Amino acid sequence: MYLYVFEDLTAVQMKRPPLKEDTVSVHDRLLSVIQFKDGVYSQLEENGYWEEIETRTPLTQLTKNQSYTDTFTHPDEGRLDVCLRYDDFCGNGQNTFSITAVLQDRNGREIACGCLHDEIRQHAPKYAEYIKWHLCSSNGPLHYIANSLYLAGRAKWESANLENLRSTAIWPEADEKILVLPMNELTTLLRDRLPALLDDFREAMESLGFTY
Repeated sequence: MYLYVFEDLTAVQMKRPPLKEDTVSVHDRLLSVIQFKDGVYSQLEENGYWEEIETRTPLTQLTKNQSYTDTFTHPDEGRLDVCLRYDDFCGNGQNTFSITAVLQDRNGREIACGCLHDEIRQHAPKYAEYIKWHLCSSNGPLHYIANSLYLAGRAKWESANLENLRSTAIWPEADEKILVLPMNELTTLLRDRLPALLDDFREAMESLGFTY
């Protein structure tokens, strides 16, 4: 996945990098191109080479099946099974955390399943603090920089959504000031906060009994 960042601070996701046969006008308007591949962020330099953007990812141990289910009584229905997983079950080369649930009635029939996070907060509050890490991986939140820039209003067709940005980037303290930052400053700020975020993520996963 490639994120084209233009001089007017708009951004567009593309499936390929800029090619020589692209129009000169497009290249003239490009501020930078960011690539996310195999869990690594890199930026296209003027010499045509990709330079890795340094991020510190704590050492992790790839696991294929690391999950468990905790059952709670649901006062209105029958029971709520909270399912926690931190592994590479999907086979994408990185461990990813998910917290979902299955709601059953008193006869054992399934009523609902999936991201029942409101139900978890209400009936399994011991896991409420982990909901913010849903779909975070050992490399950070899902498409961390690209999605954050998109939700900060850097996409050509979308306006900023601060609430969704806070959730997606796991950045609850983010305020409106970041929405007016120049693209390069915001990108740097996102990169700089990632190591501490991953330290918190590791602590959360290990507190659940998972091997990080």
